[in-house]
Amino acid sequence: MRIIPVAGIFLLGWSAGFVQSVEFTRRLTEADRADYLAYQVRITDLPERREKNTRYKATVEALLCRDTTIRINSRAIIYFSNDLQLNLPVGQRLAIKGKLVRPPDAGSEMGFSYRKYLERNGIPWIGFVKKKEHLVWFDGNRFSPGTIIASLTGKAEQLFRAHLPDADAFGLVKAMILGRREDIRPELNQAFTDSGTVHVLSVSGLHVAVFFSVLHFIFGPLRNLPRGRQLYLVTISAILIVYAVITGLPASVQRATLMCLTWMTGQNLSRKHQPLNTLGIAAFFILLSDPAAFYDVGFQLSFLAMLGIFLWMKPIQSWYTTENRILKHIRDLFAMSIAAQLMTLPLILYYFSQFPTYFLLANLFVVDLAGMLIPAAIGLLVLGATGFETLAGWIGQLISLIAWVINRTVEFPRELPYHVIDHLYLDPIQALLLLVVLLGVYSAWIARLKKAIVFTAAAALGFCIYSAVSVLNDYRHPLVQVVSNGNRLIFKSRSILYIIDKQPVEKNAGISEIETGKYLARYGGNAVRIELQ
Repeated sequence: MRIIPVAGIFLLGWSAGFVQSVEFTRRLTEADRADYLAYQVRITDLPERREKNTRYKATVEALLCRDTTIRINSRAIIYFSNDLQLNLPVGQRLAIKGKLVRPPDAGSEMGFSYRKYLERNGIPWIGFVKKKEHLVWFDGNRFSPGTIIASLTGKAEQLFRAHLPDADAFGLVKAMILGRREDIRPELNQAFTDSGTVHVLSVSGLHVAVFFSVLHFIFGPLRNLPRGRQLYLVTISAILIVYAVITGLPASVQRATLMCLTWMTGQNLSRKHQPLNTLGIAAFFILLSDPAAFYDVGFQLSFLAMLGIFLWMKPIQSWYTTENRILKHIRDLFAMSIAAQLMTLPLILYYFSQFPTYFLLANLFVVDLAGMLIPAAIGLLVLGATGFETLAGWIGQLISLIAWVINRTVEFPRELPYHVIDHLYLDPIQALLLLVVLLGVYSAWIARLKKAIVFTAAAALGFCIYSAVSVLNDYRHPLVQVVSNGNRLIFKSRSILYIIDKQPVEKNAGISEIETGKYLARYGGNAVRIELQ
């Protein structure tokens, strides 16, 4: 009988995904068939400023034809040239001359598909604006929930900018508290990736947990009052939900917020807390509201990291026992980092083809420092908003110091040899098999399930056989491919992988190095790059 509820959940998920897919296709087809001269949009998010343009998320409200207007409700990303010097408020409505276009697809089997990435976030269109003459302004809705949230986010950003003069400190705090990373230098952003601490830059479970701890400390005494448990639950739940919305509701924040709400509700009802059940409830509600979230890299890594912590942290902690509080804390940090990295390893290799060698060393310092920076940043916002400028300035100096230490810590591993092991390649089947092996090892070794031994051995054997056959096939298979949307030719001759670029590759050309690394990891050989001028 257990199969019935499981089948029901899968059927419900499939139905939600099917309905969303049909609606998405309908909007796409409607816009493709329309012969329109301009389109009307409403800005829905704060700007993300880049080197040459500024990016806004928007809702496409209508397609403006010669004789009629086609109402449409679809999402888009609009790029405005920085030469226009625009600062559009959330809620601003405007008509843009021209047509929406589909995002670029992957230029090769190893390339990053911006189209699929946006489509999984429900965004089928992008638009470009280079001239003010192509814009017509309308009155915006200044009092919608989106404008209120954007106003709060904008005021928080202004307070951070006023009390954090150092650009790197401001960029780090803005990313950690508001979930916006556009002010972080590319070199520093890469340093976080190479050190295995990039999770600190995204508002994630760590940030929500620290924020929840601060709220629990402030509002905990409410539980001692008559009806205090209900007041405690409602107050903290409301603040957590508002904070999650302000950060843009990334998958990791949705998961952490739902887990906190579930835990508090269980405590209020005097129910025992089961971490895996709480994680499952969070995943269920996120996927029910947005089935496409399953394909989001952030969603996958977030849930696998928490699954690893719930499964492996206690067994790893048992390897070393001590009564010393400092040593115990260091042990717990090591155990948490290893547990999270272990379960996310298959996806890290599949998506990024590299592994940060010194992730344990970096996380040992960065996680604690982030735990100090987050409440300090919240304190700065409260003091700055209530007019205590002197105290806010002192807190700002403390935050700048902590941010400086964090940034130097993540940059240090890049000076060490072999700080990143790259050119590691797994295809989807290999990643799935490796994940099955890890779960099987846990079931056989930790949970002591005898049947899991045979299952794990079979999965490990399947992984080895499939990998060996794939490697032999790839090395013997002649490789000649035109990739990167026709701008690059890649071919292999013996042990040399030749990469011929039609035009010079810019330093920050997004997928260039990742794409090249994946080809090297899969097909082997040494790379020789040739640029045609």
